[in-house]
Amino acid sequence: MRLPAFFAALFMAAPALGQSSLSFSGSAGPFAALRKNGLATGPVASLQLGLDVAERAQVGIFALGVAARGPLSAPDDFALLAAGASIDFKLWRWAAADAELRWSWKLRLAGGYGVLAGKSSGPFLLAAPGVDYATRLRHFAIGVELPVAYAPGVWSAGVTPLIRYSF
Repeated sequence: MRLPAFFAALFMAAPALGQSSLSFSGSAGPFAALRKNGLATGPVASLQLGLDVAERAQVGIFALGVAARGPLSAPDDFALLAAGASIDFKLWRWAAADAELRWSWKLRLAGGYGVLAGKSSGPFLLAAPGVDYATRLRHFAIGVELPVAYAPGVWSAGVTPLIRYSF
C-alpha cells in the first residue's frame, strides 16, 4: 500500500477510532547544521497534518524547509526540502493551577525523503522532544520543540516554537 493511500484511509476511518481529532500545526525557528566545512545556521519551517489515534499518540504527514549559510571561512550554503510521515507521543501530562491537564512533554519521531538542493537526496530522519500547552482558546495549543535531524550528509539541531489548531 502506498503511503499517501494509507493516510487517506486513516483519515477517513478517524470517526471509528474514538479519538478523532485532526490537527494542523506549523513551526519555524533557528537551527544549526554540522557540515564538513563547519557549522551552518539558518531558519527552518515546517507544516504538519496529524490525526490522534490514541489519547497519547498522533500520526501525521509533514513538509519541512531549511535554508542555511555556511561559515565565511568555508562557505557551504544549502537548502533542504523534506517530506514524510511522523508519529507524536505525549509522554507525560500535568495540570496547572486550574487542575486541567494543559501541559505535556512529547516526543515526535519522523522519517521521510529529503532533497538537498543541487547536491544530493536520500532519507530524512528527525527526533524532536518538546513541550505543549493547551491554551484556554478552544482548539489551540502552543509549544516548543528541540529537533535533531539527519538529512543526506547533514546533522542538524534547532529550537522551533509551534502553534497547533485541532479540528
